Amino acid sequence: MNGTAVWALRRSASGAPILLLSLPLLGVARLLPENGFGLWLRLVAASLVLLLPGALLARALHLRGASATVAWGLGALGPALLLVFVVHSSILLALAVLGVVGVVALPFALRVVSGPPAWDTLVVAFCGLAFGIALWHVAGVVSGDALFHLGRVQKLYSFGDLHVRSVDEFADGGLHPGYAFPLWHAFLALVAKVGGVGPAEVMLHEPSAIVPVAFAVVYEAGLALFRSAWLGAAVLTAAVSVIALAPGHGGSFALLSQPGTLDRHVLVAAALTLDRRRGAARAHEHRRLPRRAAARFRRCTRASDS
Repeated sequence: MNGTAVWALRRSASGAPILLLSLPLLGVARLLPENGFGLWLRLVAASLVLLLPGALLARALHLRGASATVAWGLGALGPALLLVFVVHSSILLALAVLGVVGVVALPFALRVVSGPPAWDTLVVAFCGLAFGIALWHVAGVVSGDALFHLGRVQKLYSFGDLHVRSVDEFADGGLHPGYAFPLWHAFLALVAKVGGVGPAEVMLHEPSAIVPVAFAVVYEAGLALFRSAWLGAAVLTAAVSVIALAPGHGGSFALLSQPGTLDRHVLVAAALTLDRRRGAARAHEHRRLPRRAAARFRRCTRASDS
């Protein structure tokens, strides 16, 4: 192999998102039993695989981090679910659309060389992984509002002729204003499909699988807001203490499979991070404008002198 090929291989490897490892992880998980450790690994791997198209899109757009992955992952699922409702197909069509999005975005993502992954975010995610394992043991049973959400996930998982009215709470009822477009329910239904598990297991134990993502997103929000890794860790510690530890039995983190909880504790933090990063990028660009103008003026002056 010549030097150019080696350089190209290293360049592609450096541009590859770490979530690509979720594909072989899912293959290993599907070989394990559908209970205990096998169930947990299936949920983790399936969740990461479904976020992979978003990670590739974000990388292609020169965006990094868990917040961008979550935003673009759910953003890619939105049009896919809309297509399902328009053509009255099954949820598998949305999975196919996500696959196409990932394949199309992959070569563009591999062209982007952005250095090694953010190791601080990875460490935080692994801490979330440990917290998720502890959360598994306090999951209890599906009850309360979770039963209504489970009903929607089960319909999306099972029905083959889906439309907006397919996921109503009652046969003759109207659309629920908060869940007229059940994006997070569709994500959970796809986790069940990809992981080869039942919707009830997903509804009960998905918080354990998604907690690492929540940890990373909250940490990134603190980091973007205060521009300090230590203060980002402090924000995460405060959030976990108040939201999960103080109420006992996992607190709201045990309800991350419900869309309202996910909105408050993950999507809001992701939106804050992306907004702060966008503002910082604009400020940096504005600071560079005078230097660019001065350099252009010097070049014009030299050209006129010669």
